[in-house]
Amino acid sequence: MTNAKKKGNVWENKLANWLRSHGFKATKDPSSGSHSERGDIVNNMNLTIESKSCKKVSLMEWWKQVDYAASQQRNEPCLFIHIDGMSDNEWLVVMHSEDWIEHMKADDNVEQTYQDPKAKYALNNAREALRVALKYLEL
Repeated sequence: MTNAKKKGNVWENKLANWLRSHGFKATKDPSSGSHSERGDIVNNMNLTIESKSCKKVSLMEWWKQVDYAASQQRNEPCLFIHIDGMSDNEWLVVMHSEDWIEHMKADDNVEQTYQDPKAKYALNNAREALRVALKYLEL
């Protein structure tokens, strides 16, 4: 086993532990590094996660790797990068912009400041009509 492989295993385990400490189901994939198309971290977040620890970032090479693996798994690619010198529980996270938008929209705590006035009007009307309909259904 090479030093790079050992280093990769250490950081994959640290990432899985960090994700679990934040309440996510995550484990290091035992077949990680063997040309597996599942990513490095098995998880319940609909993500194919690749973990990289480095001195120098090879972003496009790594992104192509995780993007391909995600397409095979039919979920979203997510790249976690730990650069030498960062603290142990710190990574840069790279996602496709469309995936990031969907995650942000799914977060109930994120308020969207702009809404299409026509859509807002239609939703308010539908909400009010539903409220009236529900009153008639109360027994």
